[in-house]
Amino acid sequence: MGESVKRVLFVNSEIFPYLPESDIANIGRYLPQGIQERKKEIRSFMPRYGCINERKNQLHEVIRLSGMNIVINDVDRPLVIKVASISAARMQVYFIDNEDYFHRNGIAKDKDGNFFDDNDERGIFYVRSVLETIKKLRKEREITQEEFAEVLGVSCQSVSRWENENCYPDIELIPTIADFLGFPSTSFWALTK
Repeated sequence: MGESVKRVLFVNSEIFPYLPESDIANIGRYLPQGIQERKKEIRSFMPRYGCINERKNQLHEVIRLSGMNIVINDVDRPLVIKVASISAARMQVYFIDNEDYFHRNGIAKDKDGNFFDDNDERGIFYVRSVLETIKKLRKEREITQEEFAEVLGVSCQSVSRWENENCYPDIELIPTIADFLGFPSTSFWALTK
């Protein structure tokens, strides 16, 4: 019986070559590649900022994962998930997209160097979108909240609270959640300064 391939889910704020080279963008690009070269299967998430050229980078929508809405400050915001590949590294990157939050030329600052007023909302939208995608994957696999809770060693009420956005899982649980949903081993959270 063959050994199953371990999968790794990376949640990044920047990945080169989709954004210019920086310390964070290079980590988002080369760390997953290095792990993949060690016979792991990699999937990465990042926001689809307005400065990312969809045509040049061959982004296309993942219909089965798109179509959800994320509520921020009592406003429903559509979530669109797109995918592209870094062909030189044979890595897939999933982009969290929303016209209101990410279709700007800057990542966190405007052309004058001022932080966007809604960066906090944008970050919350991004994290909630990743969590909603995980929830959708759980449901697609027909896994109940009880089964999910048992694997994670938490109560099914905890899972329910996460999925109803009353609270969020401890960051220590993210690798186990990713593992259970087919993205095992580790999780990497890259945050922008």
